[in-house]
Amino acid sequence: FYAYHSIQHITIPPFIKVIRDYSFNENKSLDSVEISLNSELESIGNSAFTSTSIKEFKIPLRIAIL
Repeated sequence: FYAYHSIQHITIPPFIKVIRDYSFNENKSLDSVEISLNSELESIGNSAFTSTSIKEFKIPLRIAIL
């Protein structure tokens, strides 16, 4: 999957297991990211969100404590 650089908010779908290196790098419009409650996310790559304008990043508690 690829994200347009004009995207402002993204909810990571539950079936996504990996966010690869540089996936959202330099997306200056991106201001919020949300990971689904029933997420299967296992890893976030290096610099996946570097140089973005993120103001809010919602992570379910069960993921945050792993």
